[in-house]
Amino acid sequence: MFQLRVILSVMMLVHLISCSTESGPQAPVAISASNQSSELEQKTRLLAPPDTGEPALHAIQNNHLQQIMRQINSLVYTELNNEINAHDERKIKAQEIARIASELASSETSILETMPFLDLNSTEKVAFVALATKLKTEALQLEELARQNKLHKIPETLDSLSNTCTSCHSLFRKSRSLLDQCKDPGYTC
Repeated sequence: MFQLRVILSVMMLVHLISCSTESGPQAPVAISASNQSSELEQKTRLLAPPDTGEPALHAIQNNHLQQIMRQINSLVYTELNNEINAHDERKIKAQEIARIASELASSETSILETMPFLDLNSTEKVAFVALATKLKTEALQLEELARQNKLHKIPETLDSLSNTCTSCHSLFRKSRSLLDQCKDPGYTC
């Protein structure tokens, strides 16, 4: 956004420079009452640009300014287009994060269904349920952040969610080698 403001400021500056002349402002041509010209001719003379006597120089300057304006327009519209595309891509990624987080939150039920097979004592059961509930809460929080497009807050929530998973796995997975396998990026836990 700051770059866009800078570019627009430069465009305005170039426009102001192109409107100025080296010879300075010309006084309007005075029209006497004795002049036999029609009223239309009088207005034409008042509105006519001053004659600088250097039409070729003006044409060269005009071409140069047109080239500069084309460059500025290209930069402005390319930058604007890139910002629009990046915004659309972020929205798509945020929707995908929200979908996956929702899916993770719904896995709480299947996680709790594994509890009878883990042979846990009453204290361990309370901890297991608390971690499964915490996982669901954090996944729902992640989903909400993604739906609200608050992407800057997602990494912190994702770290917390990852810590919850790791805590549960280290406490309740019987095979510590399986936990080590989970650290391997090629293995899906």
